Amino acid sequence: MSVGLNVILLPLYLALIFVPPLNVVVFYAVNGRLLGREYFETVATRRLNQEGLRAFRRAHARTLWLTGAIITFMLTVPLLNMIAPVIGAAVMVHVFQKLTARP
Repeated sequence: MSVGLNVILLPLYLALIFVPPLNVVVFYAVNGRLLGREYFETVATRRLNQEGLRAFRRAHARTLWLTGAIITFMLTVPLLNMIAPVIGAAVMVHVFQKLTARP
């Protein structure tokens, strides 16, 4: 899904190449949402059923998007991108635990 959406958005990325801040914002926004969702589902599938997973994801969409954007940033930094998937999974576990501990 991530590759497909990025291929679909490739013309937009190319059109925004002349507006440097905006193309970076679009890249991090789209991939932050996708990676936040993927890492969240990887972590939450063990602890929630499908209905609970959807409701939890909708209730905490901003936090999951921000976490995904941070993971996306780590994946764009050379050498850090080699350990970013492990760090991203660990961060998402901590975010999930913190969000479930809230009343």
